[in-house]
Amino acid sequence: MDEKQAQRIIAFIKNITYNTIERAVYGVSPDPKDNYLFDLAVQNNCVFIISDDSELVRFSLKPVSVHTSSWFLKNFRC
Repeated sequence: MDEKQAQRIIAFIKNITYNTIERAVYGVSPDPKDNYLFDLAVQNNCVFIISDDSELVRFSLKPVSVHTSSWFLKNFRC
């Protein structure tokens, strides 16, 4: 991807996200440092998480679906 495409994707992501404060609740991620991702997603009613962390993508107890960046780019044209 060239720089112009990357900038369009970044602008698109900025338009569909917002900042919030996480309250720690979830505690069973494969990597404890990733618990906050599920906390934020659940507390903000997110439909999915975008991550290229293969452990998170394969994780079976996820409360919110996790998709790769290639899935995102394929399904959401920017």
